[in-house]
Amino acid sequence: MVSKVDLLLLGLLLDKPMHGYEINQMASAKEISSWMRVSMTSIYYSLNKLKSEGMIVETVHRSEGTPERSVYHLTEQGRAQFYALTEQLLDSPERPYFDFDLAVFFINRLPKEKAVAMIDRRQRFLDEWEASLREDWEQERGRVQASPRLAIIEHGLHYVAAEKAWLKEFAGEVQGELLTKEKAQKAGLMTLFGDLRNLSLPDILKLISSGRLSGTLIVSDYADEVKVAFDKGTPVRVSCSESLKQKVAKGSKEEKPGLEVSELSAICEAFSWPAGYFAFDQSPAAQITGAPISLSVEQIILEGTRRVDSWSAVERLVPSLETVFEPRYDAAYKPNLRFDEIEKRVLMAVDGVKDARLLALELGLSEFQICKTLFSLFSVGLLRTVDQDKVRVRRMLCQMAEALYQAVVILAGAKEARALEEEINASGASKALCFRQGKLHDASDPRLEIGRLVELYKEFLSSVLKVIGARLGSNFAQQSYERILRQLAPELQDTASRYNFHRLAARKGNLVPHQEKG
Repeated sequence: MVSKVDLLLLGLLLDKPMHGYEINQMASAKEISSWMRVSMTSIYYSLNKLKSEGMIVETVHRSEGTPERSVYHLTEQGRAQFYALTEQLLDSPERPYFDFDLAVFFINRLPKEKAVAMIDRRQRFLDEWEASLREDWEQERGRVQASPRLAIIEHGLHYVAAEKAWLKEFAGEVQGELLTKEKAQKAGLMTLFGDLRNLSLPDILKLISSGRLSGTLIVSDYADEVKVAFDKGTPVRVSCSESLKQKVAKGSKEEKPGLEVSELSAICEAFSWPAGYFAFDQSPAAQITGAPISLSVEQIILEGTRRVDSWSAVERLVPSLETVFEPRYDAAYKPNLRFDEIEKRVLMAVDGVKDARLLALELGLSEFQICKTLFSLFSVGLLRTVDQDKVRVRRMLCQMAEALYQAVVILAGAKEARALEEEINASGASKALCFRQGKLHDASDPRLEIGRLVELYKEFLSSVLKVIGARLGSNFAQQSYERILRQLAPELQDTASRYNFHRLAARKGNLVPHQEKG
């Protein structure tokens, strides 16, 4: 594919042959870099590319007292390509895209005051750019002969003028100064609005907290409503509709000081709403009066998710009992939370290896209890899901290692298998991996990246195959390994193939000839 720099070089060489440094000087003299990204590095890269494609040819010029220079000439193929590409660009229906628009798309995720300050800086940049273009325009228009560069400068001036006009209107919308009657009838630009079925309440609260946003959050199920005021991401006041207050007041036992009986319960009630909408408005007009609140976002999320009692809500974050979680390894994240006994036990048991089903069996919890607790701990940010590739690699290793052990039991008996286990463990092939009565014990660090984990597991399997080969013969070790690979579930076979575990038995040094005991 021909780049814009390629076209530039073809056009410059259309006038005369030049060497690379001369091309760079020409680009600087014509101030091409003021309207196009071009550098010495990109010029030489493009020259080599065009030469390999037959667009230009290189000749070496030697002069007495000067070093050799490579001079580049345009070929007929390059000439034809230049005209074809120039016509294609002029006639192109391709619309331009503006990187700035990506920031505009997410503008309401930023604190309003920070967004306003950044827009002010953008306005100053446009003013400076316009002044520079005006200066260039004055110089260029004084020339006797009009040039394409003058047209390029005027193009830039028109663009800057349009950008400044749009940015002025955009700044007014961000600041809440609605400039037209039509826009005044709509929600403000800095308002986050959405459906609770698409974005959960814990996610909304974390978005406000992490962005340090100030404003008012409204959550409704179309019948009842809760409002929470935030100051730089911290909840400060809460109020709710009278109907919701009456619903939760009866029989409510308030555990948190500083709130009326129904206020915290009203917030927590919203966590169980299956449908509804939310709106977060950063405008001053959205400020509310209500009961002061001294709870953190994390405390509200933990208390609210504890009261969720529907599978449909839990399944959004814990979709199946095969889901695997690991602790969040972030020393800076230390929320001030008080856990109940089940939450403490689950936090201690989560290791990045056991899935929800195994955790439930280990802790003696029901499936809903474990999934709901994982849902709460994940929502508050203390757990994270494990990469499925790591999960499959761990399961594959466990199944393969234990199946190799059983193959030894079947062929040579339990006594030989125990001797093999002792030899493997004594070899010190991996301090994190060992056998315990035929079961694989995996104490590898859950934080290991997938590449390092695969390397560690290959080293362990290699040591297992080497010991089996020495004790029972390399043919038995290799055939057992290949048979076990074929018997894996399809997704684990795919994992083994993707990380080249199928080649392990054939690796030189993994299998040694069987030596009969004398």
